[in-house]
Amino acid sequence: MAEGFAMSRVLGVAAALSLVAQVGLAQDGGSGDPGWPVIYEGETFKIESFGYLRSGVGARFGGGGQRCFQLPDAPAKYRLGNECETYIEPGLTLTFGDRSGGPTVEAHFRAAFNGGPLNDYDDWDSFLVESWLALDNFTETGALAGARVWAGQRFYYRQDTHIHDFYYWNATGLGVGIDQIPFGKGELSLALFEHSTYDVETALDEGSPYRRIEARIESWEVNEDLTLRGALDLRFAKDEYTTRADGGGLLSVEAERGGVLGGSLSLTGQLGWGAGHTMFYFSDADARDEEVGARLIATHLVNLDRDFSMQSTAVAELQSHGREWYSLGARPIWRIAGDLHFALEAGIDVTSDDGDTDVLGKATLALEWKPGGPDFFDRPSFRAYVTHADWNAEADRGGFASAYDHTRGTTYGLQVEHWW
Repeated sequence: MAEGFAMSRVLGVAAALSLVAQVGLAQDGGSGDPGWPVIYEGETFKIESFGYLRSGVGARFGGGGQRCFQLPDAPAKYRLGNECETYIEPGLTLTFGDRSGGPTVEAHFRAAFNGGPLNDYDDWDSFLVESWLALDNFTETGALAGARVWAGQRFYYRQDTHIHDFYYWNATGLGVGIDQIPFGKGELSLALFEHSTYDVETALDEGSPYRRIEARIESWEVNEDLTLRGALDLRFAKDEYTTRADGGGLLSVEAERGGVLGGSLSLTGQLGWGAGHTMFYFSDADARDEEVGARLIATHLVNLDRDFSMQSTAVAELQSHGREWYSLGARPIWRIAGDLHFALEAGIDVTSDDGDTDVLGKATLALEWKPGGPDFFDRPSFRAYVTHADWNAEADRGGFASAYDHTRGTTYGLQVEHWW
C-alpha cells in the first residue's frame, strides 16, 4: 500500500512539473467542456492536462502583508481580491483504447500545491488529491450502455459557487462506483466511499470513521430550460473508530433553470443529520444522532453579449446546535475596451453561535485583463485590485482582525487566475 501511494505521489508531482508550463495553452469557458490541452494523442493512447492556478502579491494600507477577511465561523469568504496564498492544482488524464468506439481505460491524477503567506511563500504544502482509474463505455448494449466503473481517490461531482469558492455539494473520497448509467431523462450514479478525506495520503494513513454510500441522479432534463439533480448520501460508523453517532446522512436536491433574468438560476436545498449534519463529504464523529443541519443556496449567472457578466449568490445555513450562517453577494463585470474589464465584488456574511453575532462586509474594485474571452468563467484573468472590509466588534476574535487596528481594513494587490 505504501509503495502504491509513493508511485501515485510521484505521478502527481510529475503532473505538476509538466503542466504548470501549459497554463496559457487553453481556456475553460465554464460550460462543462474543460477544453483540456492535449499533450500527446496517438491511435490508442492520449494524454490530456487540466488544472487551476492562482497567485499574486498584496499588502494592506498602513503597512504589512495582506491579511484576508473571513468570519471565524463562516465556511467561505468572498474571494475577489481576498485570497492570501498561491494555489496550483495540476492534473493529467491518460486514456488507453480506441476512443472512436468500444471500451477505454482512463487514469486520472491531480496534485495540489499551496504556498503562503502572500508575498513570502515560505510555507508550502503538497497533496495528491486525485488518483483513480475508470473503465468507460464497457458495454454498448443493455441498461449499462455508456456507463463507467471507477475506483480510487476522486473529486466526486462537486458543485460550488465561484465568487466565494464554496463547494456546498462535494462527495470527495476514496471508493468505488459506477456512474453515467442512463436513467429516465438523466443519469444514475452509485458509489461506495471507504474513506472521505481531501487527499490520498490522509485516506491511506488516517482514514475516516464513517463509510458512505451514495446514490445520485444527474442531468435530469425536465425540459430545455429546467434541469434537476439530487443525491442521497448515507453514512455508517466503522467498528474500529470511536464515534458518538452511529451514522447519518445528507440529502441534496438542485434545480437549474435557464432564461431567468437573462441567465441561469440554480436553487439548492440540503438536509444533513447525525454525522452528516456538516453537509460536506467529511463527517462529524462527535455529533449526536439527533443533530441536524439545513442549507439553502441560490446562485444566478448571466453573460450578456461581450459587455457584461455577473454571478450572484445567497446562502442560509442553520444547525440544530445553534450555529447559523447567512451570506449575500455578487460580482458584476463590465467590459471597458477590448479585453480590459472592470469588476466589482460586494458581499456580506453574518454568523451566529451561542448568542454571539458576527458581521463582515467586504467590497473589491478590480481591473481585469481577460485575453481568454469576456464571459464570467473565461480565463486567464490578470487583476489589479483594492479590497475594503468592515466588521463588528464581536467578530474581532483573532484571525484577520488581529492584523488591523479597528473594525475595518483595506488591502491592495495583483493576482493572476487561470484554469485549463
